Amino acid sequence: MKKNKLNLLLDAVLLLLTAGLAGGGFLVYYVLVPGREAKAIYGHYAELKFWGLSRFEWADIHLILCFIFLAVLFLHIVLHWKMLINMMKTCFRRTRYHRPIIFLLIFFTLGIMILPFFIQPEIQGRMPESSLHLLDEQIRIAPEQPVQIQNHNTGQQIKKSQSSTLSAVEGHKQEVDIDVNGRQTLREACIQHGISAKDLCSALHIPYDAKNERLGRIKRKHNLTMTYIKEIILQLKATSE
Repeated sequence: MKKNKLNLLLDAVLLLLTAGLAGGGFLVYYVLVPGREAKAIYGHYAELKFWGLSRFEWADIHLILCFIFLAVLFLHIVLHWKMLINMMKTCFRRTRYHRPIIFLLIFFTLGIMILPFFIQPEIQGRMPESSLHLLDEQIRIAPEQPVQIQNHNTGQQIKKSQSSTLSAVEGHKQEVDIDVNGRQTLREACIQHGISAKDLCSALHIPYDAKNERLGRIKRKHNLTMTYIKEIILQLKATSE
């Protein structure tokens, strides 16, 4: 393939990748909004999907496109390196600073791309994970069922207790605008909402070792939904209060 055709092909690929990155960003930010914004739009927590993929899965695709874009861009720069050097020499022909300028540009470009890997996130809220007692292996609020007990008064008390528990949980769901997203690790979400990571892992039926994994990865790996995870967190918070 001639160099001119190769350059044209690379330019076309870069254009398509740029459009894909922009479109993917618009899709994740404006269409597949997170749970809190979805509640404001649709009146309840909902996990939005497009082509069967959630916003976190589209974010993964966006990252893959970013890597491909960087690879094609690197190839494009390599093929045009001599032209870039000649242009720099022409612009700075009276000075000897064209090389330092190129190296500084490369240094800052690589620095900006590598910097996120060294950033430590801020974790808001602290609570020891061992502060709460273990819950049952399956933590769900079951529908109210009649309790068959010979003592009528005792049965009424149990039934009343179940009703009050259900009311408390439903009220808690309505009052609390829970802030949970797939980029958080399970442990970070537990610290933020004051519940035990061990309890949450048990309620979700996942191994305790998954506490340091991101919720988005846990959701895909164990076939869960963010709505279900949020409901379990709400139930754990209601139980601990």
